Amino acid sequence: MRATVICLALAVSTVLAAPKVKKVGPGQKFETPCMAFQAAADTDIIEIDAAGTYSGDVCAITRNRLTIRGVNGRPKIQAGGKSAQGKAIWVIQGANTTVENIEFTGAAVAAKNGAGIRQEGRNLTVLNCYFHHNENGILTTHLAGNITVEHSEFGWNGHGDGYSHNIYVGGTDSFTLHASYMHHAQGGNLVKSRAAVNTITYNRLSSEDGNSSWELDVPNGGQALVLGNLIQQGAESVNEHMVSFGTEGARPDSRMVFASNTVVNLRTNGRVFLKAVGAVIEARNNLFAGKVEINLGSQALPKGNALDPAMRFVNAAGFDFTPASGSPAIDAAGETVPWNGRQAAPEWQYAHPSCVQARAPAGPDDSGAIEAGAPPAERVCGRTRLPFLRLPRR
Repeated sequence: MRATVICLALAVSTVLAAPKVKKVGPGQKFETPCMAFQAAADTDIIEIDAAGTYSGDVCAITRNRLTIRGVNGRPKIQAGGKSAQGKAIWVIQGANTTVENIEFTGAAVAAKNGAGIRQEGRNLTVLNCYFHHNENGILTTHLAGNITVEHSEFGWNGHGDGYSHNIYVGGTDSFTLHASYMHHAQGGNLVKSRAAVNTITYNRLSSEDGNSSWELDVPNGGQALVLGNLIQQGAESVNEHMVSFGTEGARPDSRMVFASNTVVNLRTNGRVFLKAVGAVIEARNNLFAGKVEINLGSQALPKGNALDPAMRFVNAAGFDFTPASGSPAIDAAGETVPWNGRQAAPEWQYAHPSCVQARAPAGPDDSGAIEAGAPPAERVCGRTRLPFLRLPRR
């Protein structure tokens, strides 16, 4: 009898703890997202209808394990001259939050670092979102746990003074950026992260015709995998370097594996790398095109890296960086290096915008992020199934 009562109590508890869906928008119980956040309990799902108008709907989010997602299109959250706590459109203080299919724009504050999302709680996952014309797209504290951004776009964020960026991750545990399009930061970096572990896979990081600074800045070093990305520096970039590693106080034993990326440098006096003394960058199987000033000091580029000052691509002006006939990248890839028990060799390649395709070699592997002559593959524009890397060859 006692066991039956306990089982019934557990069943009732499970039912009571089940997440509830709170619907936001025209004709729904909640007119705005912030009204739903205030009424939410831990684990609830907030569905925001794209048909609604949410200008000036700024607030702090304190509940844990919320899933916040746009439905019936992508809802637009516009700051409208307001901010929560003088910081952001949304200040997320709860833990384990997922934000999916939302547009954030217009965040500006007196401190010149207003963000679409200010992450102060632990652990944030952002999927299929669009951050534009904010002072920062996302800005996190140093205690934000694990930050994951997938299949998202960040553009035209930054105050213009070089201190605000498309995304700025503080010195937290880890940062993963996957299958995303980062472009046109306003005087700041396309991507800046002080996280201890950084995994940057299959993205397009392109300053294009804008005045961005670094395409990728990892100022405190740590452990970093940069794999399968298209990285382009435009002629108007305000910083001569493209990738910075450990230049503001590198952690001990800082190591970056920089593998199978296509790097296109259009700046007249541009250079690819700037790294701290003692920080290690292992460059494997990359394609460096345009101004090929690699700037790794005495480190020699291993076989498998290809240099192409002539930029032999299918359509470089249109950002199609597939190697064309005669490219030195074709069939040129060499040995890979291990990363967390797998080989740092690509399973995917970036497909614009903010998608990936399975990478199937048409013969021996090409150097760079895109395989020439590969058979057509399905575009994956939602969450990408693992693995991101190959298992070790036997």
